[in-house]
Amino acid sequence: MPPTKKSSRQSQSKLSRALLQQFADLRRSLDQALQANRRQQRLRRQRQQQRPTTPPGEQQLLALKRALQFRGLQRRLQRRQSQEQDGKRGLGAWFWPPTGAGLTTRDSAALLLRHAATALLLLILISLVINAIPFQLGSPSWYLQVLAYIAENVPVLVLGSGFALVSLVFSDDDASFAYRAKLLRISRLGYILALVLLPLQLGFTSWLYGQAFSADRTQRTAIRANADALISGAQQASTTEQFVAYLRSRNLSANLESIAAAPLAQVRTEFIRSVKVNQQQQEQRLGANTRTTFLRYTTTSIKLFVTLVVLAGFMRVFQALVRRCRLERPSNEQPTDQPAEAGSTPVT
Repeated sequence: MPPTKKSSRQSQSKLSRALLQQFADLRRSLDQALQANRRQQRLRRQRQQQRPTTPPGEQQLLALKRALQFRGLQRRLQRRQSQEQDGKRGLGAWFWPPTGAGLTTRDSAALLLRHAATALLLLILISLVINAIPFQLGSPSWYLQVLAYIAENVPVLVLGSGFALVSLVFSDDDASFAYRAKLLRISRLGYILALVLLPLQLGFTSWLYGQAFSADRTQRTAIRANADALISGAQQASTTEQFVAYLRSRNLSANLESIAAAPLAQVRTEFIRSVKVNQQQQEQRLGANTRTTFLRYTTTSIKLFVTLVVLAGFMRVFQALVRRCRLERPSNEQPTDQPAEAGSTPVT
């Protein structure tokens, strides 16, 4: 059937509505894109306004640095700039130091005391490293020597700590607050290290005693084994000639002619008795040496332990003093007018 007018009108109205809907969607997307573009332009203008403006000369210098990208040249330029800022001119600054900004007497004294404390600490560390060479990590005596050197430098540590603490008295600026915070961290670390040194010293001393006991036991065993071997070898000889040959094989100094002329039983008994007497004398000498060594170890370890205890106590007191130290920030504004008290009359 041919389409009627009513159906054709309906199809045309549907097509027109679809076209209008597409145009509306396209317009909406264009509006959103324009708004986003305006927003980005506005943000870009704000960033450009907030960005610090540099002179044209500096802009050209920055562009030249970016183009070159030579690290050595950049380091040289930075070093030259820092030297110009600090007022230093090469090696001549070591012979003619620059004056720089003026300092008060209190600030100069504070800086001198701080540098003196730092110099003492550096000298102790450098000397400790030099004295510790060559390193013997498997020997307890080496560790105890290092601890003994630390104990010998306790007076220097006390002097340096006193310099560092007294320097806070002469100045109360921002640098003093920063130095106090650093000093507090160093004192806390020093106190912890001083406490750690105590069990380390006891452990190394026990290790040293163990080595001494082991050496004593090894030497006693060797002496007894040698004596038993000599006695057993002498007892195995059945004739005087064999006994003389045995003595010669052992390189023993004796009058072999008189031994060959004497009876075997008498010579053997005398030899065994001399071997036992020699063994007893060697054990006595070894015991005396061991007792002397233990006495020396005990005396040294007690002195070292007491010194380390004193060091730990001083570091604890030093940390407490640094923590309790209060610095007052200087007030730049002084009140010129004070409020009058109630009921007071102005003085003319």
